[in-house]
Amino acid sequence: MVYAGCDARGVLPAASERWGRIVERAWAVIVVDVSLSLVNTVGFSTMEAGDALNVILGTLVLFLGAMLVYSEPYLCLSDDVHLLTMVPYAIARSMMLAWVNMSRIFSLFALNLAVTIAAVYLEQAAIHAFKTAAWADMIFWTVVNVPLSAIFAVAYLDTLSQERKMVNS
Repeated sequence: MVYAGCDARGVLPAASERWGRIVERAWAVIVVDVSLSLVNTVGFSTMEAGDALNVILGTLVLFLGAMLVYSEPYLCLSDDVHLLTMVPYAIARSMMLAWVNMSRIFSLFALNLAVTIAAVYLEQAAIHAFKTAAWADMIFWTVVNVPLSAIFAVAYLDTLSQERKMVNS
């Protein structure tokens, strides 16, 4: 996301500065990624309970997960973030930006869910064929994360520009 964001903004700092940003913010991206995975897991698990109330609650939890899709690009691309407040600011900023273009949020979230479902099917096929899924899973996510990160970074930057236009007008 750092590289895609620098490209999209036309700002190309030195490679050491980009890698410094990646190392500095990796812990926060991992925390947000794990948290988003937990939110999605809880949403799907709640929906699987089957009764109407749980389906509604699970849908609301997945809606929360959809509103958090900009938290990782915020962590990677924002310049004015303090080290200890990265995660709460990323969550708050993602939720604020979600309201700027809600249809894009749902599109990005649907894309993310489709890739996750594809990963589950790949994992099941690898277990069936090779009795393990570790390598297939790692290779799949390594290959898929590159274009996903670029898409999320560009969508985040575009949403920021939309927000600035709304504020300035």
